[in-house]
Amino acid sequence: MSPKPSAVSSSQFKASGPKRGWQAFTLIELLVVIAIIAILTGVLFPVFARAKVAAKQSASLSNLKQIVLGSLMYSSDFDDGLALFANGDASQLGNWSVRVDTWVWSTQPYIKNLSVLIDPLMGDPHGIYSGKGDESTPPYQNLFPDYGVNYVFLSPWLRDPVTGSCSKSGSVTASGASHPSSTIFFTTTYRPNEDSALNPVGGYSDYGSWVVTAPGMLSILQSNATTCVMSGMDWTKHPVGFNAGMPFTAEASQRYNDGAVNAMLDGHAKYLKSDQQAAGTDWATSGYKHTQIIHSRDYMWDYDGTFYGAIPSQ
Repeated sequence: MSPKPSAVSSSQFKASGPKRGWQAFTLIELLVVIAIIAILTGVLFPVFARAKVAAKQSASLSNLKQIVLGSLMYSSDFDDGLALFANGDASQLGNWSVRVDTWVWSTQPYIKNLSVLIDPLMGDPHGIYSGKGDESTPPYQNLFPDYGVNYVFLSPWLRDPVTGSCSKSGSVTASGASHPSSTIFFTTTYRPNEDSALNPVGGYSDYGSWVVTAPGMLSILQSNATTCVMSGMDWTKHPVGFNAGMPFTAEASQRYNDGAVNAMLDGHAKYLKSDQQAAGTDWATSGYKHTQIIHSRDYMWDYDGTFYGAIPSQ
């Protein structure tokens, strides 16, 4: 006969039962984890945002490199002359029924890509260069790229000697510059908000600008008998009541960490803070419409050091 199985005590059953699993987090532990995640988020998000801006800045530099190289190729086919302010009657710019080409379309046979006129951080909200908007036509494309030319020195806007109207364009040569490696040719831009008389009223629109007014030149050219300048386009770091007290850099953008990407006349591209772009001027202390060039050796926009006859101190 088989032996009778022995009884199992309750203590033995408990000892051989399933082991206890993990315990739930306490409220304090959960709060600590949440706090750590919040701290890491606060630290990493700005890093990711800066990395994103840096990537777009690199893409913008690439765009400008293509623009300046295409512009220099243009000049080699036109007796070394840089693209004109307007290839036609400059007074018709802004007349949407008349096509007057600026550097934008003058250089397209060499650049062969309208999309490089879109700054990645600015975008193309009106579809002007992507072909997706009603404004995707040459009259608009000529005026609203996200990059502007240093027209005062490198693409002069002139008065008609008979009528005095700002309808003519001058020409300079690429090889005639005295210091091309430190002369700004193109920079990132946006179009300032303007009144009906095209005077800036503070703030910026979501359009770019095909031109940028060199700092300190408004006071020199606003009453000039032969050369024109965009109305009210001055640089000042402390405009007081104008521009809500924020720095105003004419058409030049400040969207890359208080600075812009630039293409120099010798063909290379680089980033510059607004203070660096305005070097040689008193923009940090002057009032709106009163900025002067005070040290010509530090200035980054002039062509040959003559400053239209208004030669500042060295």
